[in-house]
Amino acid sequence: MLEAAAMRDLRIVWVAHGDANGLRDDPEVLCHHWSAGRRLRVGLPAKWLRSAGATQWLLSPPSADGLEQALRARPALVVVSGLYPNVDGRRDARSYFECVDAFRRAGIPIVVDLAENHFDDERAAEFRDMIERSDALVVNTRALADIVAEETGRESVVVGDPVEGARREPAFAPPALRSAVARLWPARAPGRPVRLLWFGAQARNYQYLQRRVPQLLALAPRIRIELALVAGPIDAIATDVERWNAGSADFRVRQALWSPQTLARELERCDLVLIPSDVGKRMAASTNRIAEATWAGRFVVANGLPSYWEFRHSAWIGEDLVEGLLWALRNRGEVVARIAKGQSHIESHYAPEVIGRAWREALAPMCAV
Repeated sequence: MLEAAAMRDLRIVWVAHGDANGLRDDPEVLCHHWSAGRRLRVGLPAKWLRSAGATQWLLSPPSADGLEQALRARPALVVVSGLYPNVDGRRDARSYFECVDAFRRAGIPIVVDLAENHFDDERAAEFRDMIERSDALVVNTRALADIVAEETGRESVVVGDPVEGARREPAFAPPALRSAVARLWPARAPGRPVRLLWFGAQARNYQYLQRRVPQLLALAPRIRIELALVAGPIDAIATDVERWNAGSADFRVRQALWSPQTLARELERCDLVLIPSDVGKRMAASTNRIAEATWAGRFVVANGLPSYWEFRHSAWIGEDLVEGLLWALRNRGEVVARIAKGQSHIESHYAPEVIGRAWREALAPMCAV
């Protein structure tokens, strides 16, 4: 463990997207960003490390002045986090490599933090190039560490994503399944709908939900459903909501732009959370959504990604999300018990202070302290 004096010598430059190009001395500002990757892989770890005594900066390329200032600050190491240089159209991969190469010429160790598998998409070449430039690798799941080892022969330190939001009591009190009589004469017993929630920031994750909606629509004669979507700026959502709401009176969809307050409100309102994924690909997704929903006291029905398997005793993990939804409605007591079990697991593995210490232990060997 690092002593307080040594922590004061832990001087870190985080290279990641900010809302403005350049260098600033408060990377924890990304705690409030709409992108989960920026909050969980930079903002929250930096906040904890700051509280432990570290000195830190955030460098958002491209910025020649910011890079020069960062070099003059003489950091002990650089952490490159989130290889998404084209996410907002203002940055390109070249500017990230220019920063990394400048730090390398100055003899400053480079830690590359990976949060997704890009070996199989159009970013594979730059993904590999950045890994080759690194002195050490950090990843957010064991599944991703295994993929990196398979592709490059490199070992990675696994540091998970910290859970966000407030811990709330486990709860599950949805309406009962509608009887055959109610399905024949729905006006006599409308009841309230089962309230489902999907949240996410990436268009790819939203595409997984789009493919599952026909199954939910088919279920609507049996269960009245309200689906809330809390997302970042994804263009297709508004059109989809209008189309889905025209499909059935028993299936209603509404959308809200992500913010911490909005997500907290929708988690409190919902009965359970859906997390669809494509398990056919080499996915190494973060556990952040399943952890945040469980921490908020809500049950999760999710597809079986490798990184979700550790939650198999505290959520429903499987291939058919409708099957998981029906299982939950028929096993209410077990649902509440599973949520409580999941919260205990999160407390010991994903609490912000646990993850902060893991970052400290991962970065300390790279520093001349």
